[in-house]
Amino acid sequence: MGKGTGLGLTVAYAIVQEHAGRIWVESKMAAGASFFVELPVTSQLLRPKGPAGTGQQPLSLEAFQGLRVLVVEDEPALAVAVAEALTDAGFVVDRAGDGEEG
Repeated sequence: MGKGTGLGLTVAYAIVQEHAGRIWVESKMAAGASFFVELPVTSQLLRPKGPAGTGQQPLSLEAFQGLRVLVVEDEPALAVAVAEALTDAGFVVDRAGDGEEG
């Protein structure tokens, strides 16, 4: 109790791979790390997947302007904060309070 199993990223990676998506991390000294998850909404991928170390750079946020995203979060304050940040970045945001609603 109170300790993680250390499997969170492994489970997230497996889920993303199962859905033909991608997950990557960007880290900057003294700024923390950001994990990005990309899942296709159609059978057409947003960009081709490349093996790690190919030098392929993630697309800028401008490439995703106007795309619709679904935020599923059961903590209302966090849901609002995430939805606002995504809206500010140019996404069209739908929200759901739990997995069933999502």
